[in-house]
Amino acid sequence: MRQQNPWLTVEIRTLEEEFKRNPNVAIGDLQRLLPRHSAKSITQKFMQMKLTRLPGTRRQRPGWAAIAKLLERRSMTRQEIADELGCTRANVQMIMGTVKGQWHIGTWRNSGHYAVMTPVIALGPGQDAPYPKKGKTPKTGNPFAIASGSVKPIDLIAPARRFAQSMDVKDDELEAA
Repeated sequence: MRQQNPWLTVEIRTLEEEFKRNPNVAIGDLQRLLPRHSAKSITQKFMQMKLTRLPGTRRQRPGWAAIAKLLERRSMTRQEIADELGCTRANVQMIMGTVKGQWHIGTWRNSGHYAVMTPVIALGPGQDAPYPKKGKTPKTGNPFAIASGSVKPIDLIAPARRFAQSMDVKDDELEAA
């Protein structure tokens, strides 16, 4: 278990002053000012101090403009976008859900987690790439029906080589036995 990091009086004063100066301050900015504390710790201290944002102010989070700017450079997955912007994938997914007509699924990439494929987002309207289907192996047929002769076997591979060997017993083979 991680050891708790107690808040110093100087840090609490810094938090109050920064909030008074800008009530819409981002948690990331506060983390740079208070490197001893995590984002969760800062948020909990906010709530403990009963600091509230002014009515009508919005929290800073990456918007569609920031996501579009990233996608202009190259196509990315939602997780890659979240990593670049420093937010959660759910946040990116929520923002992208509001502007569905401005992006499309360009292709699919193997996620490395079993057989799950991850969509790669491309900027601009377009047709979504279809989800890739698993390659199916061709049916070989029922072996019992083939053995009974009621069904012809399916030729999956080229016919094998056949070697003709005489079954005549020769004198030198009899001597060897």
